[in-house]
Amino acid sequence: MIYQLPDCLILIARIIRHYKWTEPIHYMGHSLGSIMGFIFAATNPGVIDRFIAIDALTPMFFKKDEILNLVPQLIHDTLQFEHKLEMKKPPVYTYEEIVERMVYRTVGGLDEISCKVLLSRGICEAESGSGLFHFTHDIRVQYLPIMMFDTNQISILIKNFQSQILHIRAKQGVPYEQEFIRRNSEDWIRSNTEAKGNRDIVFIEIDGLHHLHLSAPERVAPHIIKFLQ
Repeated sequence: MIYQLPDCLILIARIIRHYKWTEPIHYMGHSLGSIMGFIFAATNPGVIDRFIAIDALTPMFFKKDEILNLVPQLIHDTLQFEHKLEMKKPPVYTYEEIVERMVYRTVGGLDEISCKVLLSRGICEAESGSGLFHFTHDIRVQYLPIMMFDTNQISILIKNFQSQILHIRAKQGVPYEQEFIRRNSEDWIRSNTEAKGNRDIVFIEIDGLHHLHLSAPERVAPHIIKFLQ
């Protein structure tokens, strides 16, 4: 079976329980990890104190009529992934082929140097000395069925968000948010009267692509350090 969105939210709660964290935690996520953390924080006020989101924040929004195309695509993609899961041996590639696949297929763009950093812990040689490699990650994390949110539901989540937040947007990132949500999210978070005390609410844009924390950490790290101090 493939993963569902609730699996990710339950995983966050499971990690907190496993490590016996009783005080509010700090959470940092990128892309889908940011969205999952945001939904968790908005629906579990007081659990996350400081929230860092890199180039994503709110859930994806879809127009009502898009469901007619999304559901058939969801069924097709799910069956394709289930077929891959049934394969006894994963496909193998040369190192150069794997780098090329990552550079050209990663959402948001990824340069060759960053790819090689990820591959240092993300591939394994199929047979010693063969020069052929396969990915070691769980392929189910590549694909999550989309949970539908409308603008009203997203605005409710945003207005219920009480954590302190640093939202770093990449200027050349993935423009997945509806403009109306993107334009108003900061004001909606600030308007939450249930949040206690003076909160750090920082929204910034940094020059870079979707994976700027990996390709240009020197631009991102100073803002995160300042926010956590």
